[in-house]
Amino acid sequence: MLVRGTGRATVVLTGHYDTVTTRDYRDLEDLATQPQQLTQALRKTLAMAEAPAAKRGRDDFASGEFLAGRGLLDMKAGVAAALAVCAAFAESTNAAGNLLFIAVPDEENNSAGARKAAQALPAIAGERGLDILAAINLDAICDDGDGSKGRIIALGTVGKLLPTAHVVGVPAHSGFPVEWPECGDNCRGHSRPGGVGIGASSTTPSRFRAHRRVCSAFATASPAMT
Repeated sequence: MLVRGTGRATVVLTGHYDTVTTRDYRDLEDLATQPQQLTQALRKTLAMAEAPAAKRGRDDFASGEFLAGRGLLDMKAGVAAALAVCAAFAESTNAAGNLLFIAVPDEENNSAGARKAAQALPAIAGERGLDILAAINLDAICDDGDGSKGRIIALGTVGKLLPTAHVVGVPAHSGFPVEWPECGDNCRGHSRPGGVGIGASSTTPSRFRAHRRVCSAFATASPAMT
């Protein structure tokens, strides 16, 4: 959704609308799609809570100003904030710049939506005559305090590398240490790797795949704005 003001300068507001599974609600899973009943059940669950964060949640629900629901934090609240900002921007007079709101799916899995949006963004900017100066990811951040950290816009970036190794070989068994296929007498007198497998298996698999998640983050020491 593009909300035009004046000029070409544009800020992108983005967030995902998918959520994790209802299993996260555990004993309250049957109420996951019933916000009113879920709110009442959570109030009862938090009635005797002692942790500071749980106490704040209990007080929020008791105020009547909060409603529980799937993805409330991650990240329907961010999507709602973007829509509210766009509505306020649209009602302003001679607002400088433009707002481009992009809602994407699949963040909880492979981020297919965000990756596709990043590829399409240059073409969108060219077709609409936009100069994209900044992008604001409205996803949730951890804040166990009074909520002030959750109401900032920080300059920075977060990335993830996923190095993956896929090894293809020939299956063998540790019970036949010198009978490797296509090996013959050349293998005699040389050690071979032990069995690789799960549990008590002594078979070396023909294929092995492994990956390691590496996260990186950079942010300014202070928020850019509140």
